[in-house]
Amino acid sequence: MRILILGSGGREHAMALRLCQDSSSDMVYVLPGNPGMVKAGSISCLVQDPLDFASLLQQIKNHLIDLVIVGPEQLLEAGVVDFLQDEKVAVLGPTRAAAMLESSKAFSKEFMQKHEIPTAEFKVFSNFESAGDFIDNCPYPVVVKASNLAAGKGVFVCDSKQEAKDSAYRLLKDANFEIKAQEIVIEERLTGREVSAFALCDGSDFFFMGMACDYKRLNDDDQGPNTGGMGSYIPQGFPSHKVINEISSQVFAPVLKGMRENGTPFKGFLFAGLMIDQDKLKVIEFNARMGDPETQVLFPSLQGNLSHLLLAAARGELVKAVNTFPCSRAADCFVHVVLASRGYPGLFGEKILLQQEISIDECLAIDSDITLTFSGVGQNSKGRLETKGGRVLGVTAKAKTIAKARAKAYAAVAKINFEGAHWRTDVAKEI
Repeated sequence: MRILILGSGGREHAMALRLCQDSSSDMVYVLPGNPGMVKAGSISCLVQDPLDFASLLQQIKNHLIDLVIVGPEQLLEAGVVDFLQDEKVAVLGPTRAAAMLESSKAFSKEFMQKHEIPTAEFKVFSNFESAGDFIDNCPYPVVVKASNLAAGKGVFVCDSKQEAKDSAYRLLKDANFEIKAQEIVIEERLTGREVSAFALCDGSDFFFMGMACDYKRLNDDDQGPNTGGMGSYIPQGFPSHKVINEISSQVFAPVLKGMRENGTPFKGFLFAGLMIDQDKLKVIEFNARMGDPETQVLFPSLQGNLSHLLLAAARGELVKAVNTFPCSRAADCFVHVVLASRGYPGLFGEKILLQQEISIDECLAIDSDITLTFSGVGQNSKGRLETKGGRVLGVTAKAKTIAKARAKAYAAVAKINFEGAHWRTDVAKEI
C-alpha cells in the first residue's frame, strides 16, 4: 500500500512514522512535509502546496497512491476531500460540510443541542454589544471562543466578566488583533478533568482509538495564552469504564447518526474534547481530524495493521476490517513534550523568534524509546535544521509507567537546543 499524508507538522510526522511500521505499507509520503521528517529517516516528502488541487492529483497519480490521509483542518475546510472524492481517490477525512463540526463552533454547539449530546450552556453572537450585555448578566463564568478556525488560539478561558468582554471585543471588533471572527460562542466554563477521545469513522460506524490528555496553555500550571498544544500523555485508569462506554454511546454514536441524517456523513478522525467531572461528561468541542500533539502519543500506542483500518474507513468498510485486522492499544505509557519558539503563539503583537539553528544530540537517534517529531522547522544554507514556526518539534517517550516516560522525555529535551526554546516542565507531572 502506498500512502500519502497531507500536512507538514508533528501530527503528520507521527502518523507517517507509525504507518511506516506496517508490513502492508510499501511507501509513505508526506506532502509538503518538512526537512526534519526527511532527516529523521524513512519518509519521503513531496514539496508542494497541498491547496493546488490539480498538482496534488497529479502527484497522487505519479506515485500510484492507494490512500490519502488529510492532516490539518485548514485543508478540510478548503474542500480537499470533496475534490479527491470526485476524482475517485480513496481519501480519509470529512467533506467540507462534515468538517463544520470543527470549522464552525456555532454549528457544532447547535448540532450537539439538537442531538442531545451533553455540552455546556452557550450563546452565539456576531455583535459585540449584545455579547457584552450577555456577559454582564451571565450567572456563570464563561469561555469565549472564535467560531471559526484559529489553530487552537481562538479560545479564552476567562476569570472575570471584564476579561470575557475584552476577549469578545478583540475577536469581533479589534482590527489589530491577530485572530478575526465574524461570530463567537460564549459558553459556560466547565470544571473537572479534561481528556480527548478519538474515533476512526467510516460514515456509519466507528472504531474507538483511545484517549489522550493535552496541555493547551503556554506555561506551567496552565498559565498564559492558549496554544495549539504544548504536550500530551495517555492517561492510565482515567476515565472510568463507565465514562468510556458513555463516550461511545452518548457522543460518537449520536454524532455519526446525526451527520448521516444531515446528509453529511462523517468519515475520518473524530476528536471529542471532553470535560469529566465525577464521572459526568460534557463535550467541550469537536475536531474533525487527529489532534496535535495527541497524535504523537496515540498513534505509537496502536498495535496491529493500522494502515488497513484507515483504508477500510476511507472505503466505508470499517466493521469488516476491524474483525479481519484487529487493532489494540499497547500496555506502554507515552508522554510527549513540545518545544516552541520564543514569542509563540504570537498574540498581542509579540514576534516569534525564527531562523535559529537547532542542535540535537546524536544519541537520541539510537534510543528506541525516544521519538522526535518535527513541525516548524526549515533548513539553513549549511543544510542544518532551523526554527521556522511557533511549535518547532516534539519529544515522545515510551516506558512502562508514566513517571518513567516523563523522565525519559525531559532527559531527551535537555539534549536539544536552539535560541529561545520554550517548553512546559509539568507535562504528566504527578499523574
